[in-house]
Amino acid sequence: MLLCSSTYGAKVYFNHAYPSVDGTAYTVSTSSITIGPRISGTSITFSSADPALTVWPANGNNEAGTLSYVDPSTGAVTNISGIISRQEKDGSTTRAFYFVTNTVATNNAYLLVLANSSAEGYYSGLAKPASIGTSSDPVGDDLNDYLNSQASLPLISVSNTNATVTEDSANPLYAVFQVNLSRAASGNVTFTPKLFSGTATVASGSTPAVGDDVYASSTIEQSADGSSWSTASGGVTIPTGSTSVRLRVRIVGDLSIESDETFNLWTQVLTTSANVPNNGGAFATGTILNDDVPDTTPPTIAVTSSVGSLKAGETATITFTLSESSADFVAGDVTVSGGTLSNFAGSGATYTATFTPTTNSTTNGVISVASTRFSDAAGNFNADGADANNTVTVTVNTVRPTIAVTSSVGSLKAGETATITFTLSETATDFALADVTATGGTLSSFAGSGTSYTATFTPTANSTTSGVISVASGTFSNAAGNFNADGADANNTVTLTVNTVRPTIAVTSSVGSL
Repeated sequence: MLLCSSTYGAKVYFNHAYPSVDGTAYTVSTSSITIGPRISGTSITFSSADPALTVWPANGNNEAGTLSYVDPSTGAVTNISGIISRQEKDGSTTRAFYFVTNTVATNNAYLLVLANSSAEGYYSGLAKPASIGTSSDPVGDDLNDYLNSQASLPLISVSNTNATVTEDSANPLYAVFQVNLSRAASGNVTFTPKLFSGTATVASGSTPAVGDDVYASSTIEQSADGSSWSTASGGVTIPTGSTSVRLRVRIVGDLSIESDETFNLWTQVLTTSANVPNNGGAFATGTILNDDVPDTTPPTIAVTSSVGSLKAGETATITFTLSESSADFVAGDVTVSGGTLSNFAGSGATYTATFTPTTNSTTNGVISVASTRFSDAAGNFNADGADANNTVTVTVNTVRPTIAVTSSVGSLKAGETATITFTLSETATDFALADVTATGGTLSSFAGSGTSYTATFTPTANSTTSGVISVASGTFSNAAGNFNADGADANNTVTLTVNTVRPTIAVTSSVGSL
């Protein structure tokens, strides 16, 4: 929204104002004032305190209102509440009004010099400090006379033609001001407009930097009709017979969450003023309405697994998908049971890790992310820890089956056999005779199911080589698909002492005949 510098009805303009400098705490009835050099401010106005007034009460004293002026070096607008209670006169002619602030303090009064060459020349020529006597004559009529005299002259002011400028509502986006003369001047009126930062930052260069809200003064454009625009950097002219010109100021778009911001546009002191009495120029304040809504939505996360179950020797890839980017999501934010996470990687909104289940376990793997573990760019922490998709469960069976091989006897002789028993730790459907290694004899009559199997070992005839029966690793599996890995265990092998060598006899005689 663009606001003009005042919304008051009764307003008078000055070019010169002199502050008190003698350390006195002035009141409405103080009869004289010691003034110093002119204030550096320009675009000086006094506006009635009551916005409904279009004139001041006739013969009134102590007229309340606001003294306003702009600092030409910074564009800062000063507004001072106070009262005009007296005046300084040359005989019966008023040359200045005595203004005292509502705050009782030292040096709290000003002389506001009427905008005419006679009054301004008189005060400019005084050596400062200067003691000035003031009159107690009622000021209401004189203020109204001054108001009426200015009404017949071309007063310059700045207002707006766009009531609202909402950030990012257009690209490019402009705030449009209108510089007005209350009536046509006697000649050309020229000025060079300038922008000043308020809470909004005006760029110092032709290209805005990070953090700038308004383009530089050099980019202001002018138009007589609002349709054809040209640069205003070389000066703006309201030609004789015309009463207005439009100025547009480009606004920088951004995504920052911020309050509405203001900046000031000032015509600066008029270069040529013709018969414009308030040749110190005029100003207006622009407001940029923020359109970036604060982000109060917490981020969420979905945890998924590449597989639903794991057996011995297998791993799962766990994926963490965030609803928006996060810079502080790390492996430590993840809770894991039934195994471990490794190889955590990713950025932004997608991360992965490797889940390795606990060895020799049937405890399921559970991977989850609790609430308040990570945040988004706005600082909102996740609050979805109880959601179903914040946890993934992987069925785990990493228990490998084992086997114990036993024999019904520890030794065998000729004609004997041994019953070999194979006892599995859990049911297998793929344990077969071919899974058994036998030396020093042969196996036969293999039978059994589930967890118990038997076979008959027959030692090699006429041999003393021990019978060795064993089951190596990786030869059978359980229902989860895990293969045995206990081939080196002592009870995976049974050794039988074998002696199947039968004795022989040789019969001899001491003589061949008798």
